Amino acid sequence: MALGFWYFSWTNNIGTINPDGYPLYQRAVFGFYSFTEYIFRFLAPVKLYFFHPFPIGLGEQLPLYLYGNIALVGIVGYFVWDMYRKGNKLVLVGFLFFLINLLLVLHIIPLPRTVITADRYMYLSIIGIAMVLIWQVDLWLTSLPTTGKTMLLVLGFAWFTFLGVHTYIRTADWKDSETANGNVNEIIKLRQKSQEPELFNLIENE
Repeated sequence: MALGFWYFSWTNNIGTINPDGYPLYQRAVFGFYSFTEYIFRFLAPVKLYFFHPFPIGLGEQLPLYLYGNIALVGIVGYFVWDMYRKGNKLVLVGFLFFLINLLLVLHIIPLPRTVITADRYMYLSIIGIAMVLIWQVDLWLTSLPTTGKTMLLVLGFAWFTFLGVHTYIRTADWKDSETANGNVNEIIKLRQKSQEPELFNLIENE
């Protein structure tokens, strides 16, 4: 229903659809890029910002490294298909839940947004990928020898400790709107110093 609404808005040039944005092939690559970024941020939530600007400006060519995300999504897709082929539907359901809840913000549909990703977009969708991670950890715990289980538990404890410490540190950046926007202003200043295309007024437009 949501996709139908957005398609109607797009074809009739009403609402918030932006037909004058990036071309379709670039938006498709942005979709692959955003998908992999959200997965990595779930696994290693570092360098989180209030929102993340597009890597290029309108009219610019895509950097080659962005195309690498197509291969990464292909690897994820093969993993999901292989698990489904072996009778494991949980992995498919988890990734579908993850993807469907992100679908409208992957920029395949052109939206008038000045940011390519925002961490808050994945608050609900990470339920799906968390299901897959929990299943994988449970599989390892039931199949690995005692030494492997011990190592896995130690790594898990270290990971959760890191997440706890990192969360505490991040509370200073997310104390209020001013501090939350502060690190975005740092990105804008870096772009200005490097003479890259202006990032619009990210904070006002978001």
